[in-house]
Amino acid sequence: MNIFYESLELLKKDRVTTDNFIFKLHYKFTVFFLVISAAMSGLPQLFGSAIHCTTSELDLEKSGQIGYFELYCWIHSKFILPETSVFTNHKIGVDIAYPGIGPYTTKDKAKSIKYYEFVVFFLLLQALLFYIPRYIWRMWESNRMEMLLRNLDLPIDNTDKRKTEIKLVLNHLEDYRGENKVYVSVYFICELLNCLNVLFQAYIVNVFLGYEFTTYGSHVAQFLYQDPEERLDPMARVFPKQTKCTFHAYGSSGSIQRRDIFCLLPLNNVNEKIYVFMWFWFVVLFSLSLLAVTYRLIFFFSTAVRRTSLGARARLVSDKQINIVSQKCEAGDLFLLILLAKNMDPVVFRELINNLTSRFYGSELPEIQMVSDQSFTIFD
Repeated sequence: MNIFYESLELLKKDRVTTDNFIFKLHYKFTVFFLVISAAMSGLPQLFGSAIHCTTSELDLEKSGQIGYFELYCWIHSKFILPETSVFTNHKIGVDIAYPGIGPYTTKDKAKSIKYYEFVVFFLLLQALLFYIPRYIWRMWESNRMEMLLRNLDLPIDNTDKRKTEIKLVLNHLEDYRGENKVYVSVYFICELLNCLNVLFQAYIVNVFLGYEFTTYGSHVAQFLYQDPEERLDPMARVFPKQTKCTFHAYGSSGSIQRRDIFCLLPLNNVNEKIYVFMWFWFVVLFSLSLLAVTYRLIFFFSTAVRRTSLGARARLVSDKQINIVSQKCEAGDLFLLILLAKNMDPVVFRELINNLTSRFYGSELPEIQMVSDQSFTIFD
């Protein structure tokens, strides 16, 4: 339960923002989804049974040995028979009893279900991997933005104290002007890690599910639009609810006997939906992450993009001042200013830019008239 509550903490709004919405999708929404999915898949194992097995041999049922065979099949590989199922247009109830279930010989090609007992741990591993870029950025950033903003949430009418704090921020910006390349570069690396992480996770999930994940979502989409009489269910192939398990034992005469055991896998009813959503979410998340990386590369080299980005965040600042700051500051400096704009009151940020442009020219520019904060209730 602690993991559940900690995942809820991720969804809370950060006191200080040091990244963008797409970055948050990785370490907030995706991590939350994976932790909740792990809980949905894991709780039935704690309060119920993750596998139910039966056999046609009545002596085993009556003797109570079926519990032993359930444990055996949980530990060892379960399998289905793709060649004797609806995957080859066999009809349930006519040709076969259930998808993937049928008479088995050693010559038949079996598909093992090896992932079943490890889904919970794998989902938690995925959540950890999605949080790593955020952790790297958080450690490198080292609360720099929070320290710059520590006293800038003062009321508008506290003029003297606010001007003192703005002066400290201005001194920091001036002292480090042109030296913030590393700051924005590390952020870009973390954005790139986010993008690459989605690809890496798609690969390891594909391996984990027996190389069925790559086309899983597209096959499910096709399945929904096909004729019910003709369609083949890909979820029944990747996440079968009923499987076979073979147990070998010595008979009374010392000969080896093979016993066919049929097992229900109730967790696959949840798993199939988790991974359908994951497939489509990975497509969306990778597309957005790729756009973020592309944008950041353009941000490095285009003054026009940097000017537009700052202007979008500083709506109360004049175009003339935006142009001055964009020309005087490099990409790292503008990135820092944009983060400040995200976290500061728009009126205070306008005062900061006014003073910054004055410093660039070595003398004070005409002061921009301050208005009552009641005129800016939309920014509260």
